[in-house]
Amino acid sequence: MKAGDKILAILPHSIAGRLIVSSMADGFSSLGFKVDIFDELFGSNFKSAFEKGNYKYLTSYDFCAINLKRKNGIEAKTLNFFGDEIYDPHSGEGWNLFYDDLKDDSNLSYIWDKELFEKENNKNMMYLPHFVNTDIYKKLDVEKKYDVMFMGRLDTDFRLNNFKRILDEVPSLAFYSIERHYQDALNRLDDKHKVLLEKAYKGFIDNEPDMAEKINEAHIVINFNAQGVSSLNYRAIQTMACETLHISDERGDGTKYFKDNYISFKTLDEMFKKIYYYLRHREEAIIITKNIRQIIETNFSHRAGANAMIEFANSKDF
Repeated sequence: MKAGDKILAILPHSIAGRLIVSSMADGFSSLGFKVDIFDELFGSNFKSAFEKGNYKYLTSYDFCAINLKRKNGIEAKTLNFFGDEIYDPHSGEGWNLFYDDLKDDSNLSYIWDKELFEKENNKNMMYLPHFVNTDIYKKLDVEKKYDVMFMGRLDTDFRLNNFKRILDEVPSLAFYSIERHYQDALNRLDDKHKVLLEKAYKGFIDNEPDMAEKINEAHIVINFNAQGVSSLNYRAIQTMACETLHISDERGDGTKYFKDNYISFKTLDEMFKKIYYYLRHREEAIIITKNIRQIIETNFSHRAGANAMIEFANSKDF
């Protein structure tokens, strides 16, 4: 791979995938590659778009690029970033059909979770943590509106029951979710917590600039990593890049990369204890978030992530 090569980046149906692919595309563009976007939600003819553009590479999230490659019978090299567990429905259409394609030398895969990567034992795979466009995800001059923010699904009873306590104890709370996930949570709540969730719900975010702004509006973002074993999800890197305090369940990569600046919890009681502490000691939170931002810029920027993808591809004469 070299600057000037043409890449077609595919925005998938997955909301998280769309944000992640946007950062990937921005990373490749910043390194001199010619990148165009095909949007699965609105694009009508993928094969025509691919052939017209004469692209050398496809890149996307999970199985999206391989799926479109197979469906349209095209020859293309693919770079696939997996932010979900590979052999799991979360990785999208084709998760149970295209697993063997990951061993084909025309498909390279980048796995966000270190322990899951090590279990795969596939020469065409590389461990690569999430990365974000640090020109977008950064500290912004916006007013802090909420003490705590949470973004994501409340799809399991475990998550929903934990969140009920958050609704009870955090009056200044912002909750962002896809509308259908929000409605699903409402339908499973008692009347008291329905009212609290309706008050906290602020809508849905589908693009990176708005996501960065909303993260900046919170003093703290709490995070529950739903998948993987040892590594941090995309939300963690987004939040840290914005210099908003990130409080998360324990993850090995958090301590590995961020040392004492990684604020984690094992229990809900510990989470609330840390929320209250850092809301009272905001000067300490600012020091932590500034330290983390420096690490993010060096190791988790869109340029660093895309460069790691390219170096691995070149090591394979891709």
